[in-house]
Amino acid sequence: MNWIRSILYVGMITVLFFSGEVRAVTIVSGDLSIRDGGDLVFSDGSVQSKAQLQGPAGPATTMAIGSVTSGITAGASITGAAPNQVLNLTLPLGPQGAAGSSLLTLTGICDTVRAGGAQMPPFCLSPAVTSITSSLLIYSKPSNFNVIGTDLEGATMTASGACNRLTELAGGTSSTRIFSCTPTTSGVVTISASSRGTVLQQAPFTVPCPQVTVVTSMGTIVVELYPAKAPITVNNFLRYVNEGFYGNTIFHRVISGFVVQGGGFGIDGIQKVPHLAIELEQSSTTGLSNTQGTIAMARTTDFSSATAQFFFNTANNINLNSSSGGYAVFGSVIQGFDVVKTIEVVPVSATDNKPVTAVIVTSATQTK
Repeated sequence: MNWIRSILYVGMITVLFFSGEVRAVTIVSGDLSIRDGGDLVFSDGSVQSKAQLQGPAGPATTMAIGSVTSGITAGASITGAAPNQVLNLTLPLGPQGAAGSSLLTLTGICDTVRAGGAQMPPFCLSPAVTSITSSLLIYSKPSNFNVIGTDLEGATMTASGACNRLTELAGGTSSTRIFSCTPTTSGVVTISASSRGTVLQQAPFTVPCPQVTVVTSMGTIVVELYPAKAPITVNNFLRYVNEGFYGNTIFHRVISGFVVQGGGFGIDGIQKVPHLAIELEQSSTTGLSNTQGTIAMARTTDFSSATAQFFFNTANNINLNSSSGGYAVFGSVIQGFDVVKTIEVVPVSATDNKPVTAVIVTSATQTK
């Protein structure tokens, strides 16, 4: 009589079945691994034994089933579709192990499955990664990573650093898998491919500080933002940018030798409706100062009242770091500060410092 051993995969859970009654079988997760398999009672009640099988990372790759006295050939087949696949094995008498047990090696199991042309179960795969690539990474935007290799179904992909949560995209194959991750800060993100606890390959990628291009009626200004230092303020500003909030707004407050402020009023002079206010990130916490060329959030007398309005410091306004709680700096002008200085000296109303001729922000776009 041949004894049939079936392994049912449901996600990462491995369940053992033997023909006949099964008692005290351990259910484990991950690679094929049965530890202290428990007593096994076959259908005729004649054999009781313990079984142990561990994957390639474990100390043994053989399965011992005590006192199997019949069976001549080994056979294997897979039925069902992933992830609910059943691997059916017919155990031969095979070479004798301790106490007369019959041994079947994991390699032998995999060779039989491979020879039968069935889809290989993960514990039979020997994944190899030849490359991990990505296009330009952009802060707060989904970025894709392409993994190329062989037997990639058996590889586990992880991310660490500036991006630490991978999502696999549809359409992957055994030789190509695609993952997406949204960077939550600037800096280095490392993508790792591993199998059975062994790192196959790692690849570092740099997430640059985000940049926003502000196109105005007087020229273009590019600002670089610092999410690692002022994440709340940066994310707030980028929310408005990516929603197109700043398009067709004006600089409504211009004070020479001090600030150029905008982001709150449309070209019709009507104040736009912003999102809820954000928490103030003070200079004492961020280390960012209201020096010339920086961008900061405007607010009311309430500390945590900033919404959409921002200003460019046209001078070293370090008094704003602590004045009434301070004003949150979150970036710097890296291109077009001459445009800011030109706006700074336009004629303004003596009553409210509003430019006599509107200076318009036609668009603000995240470009990095």
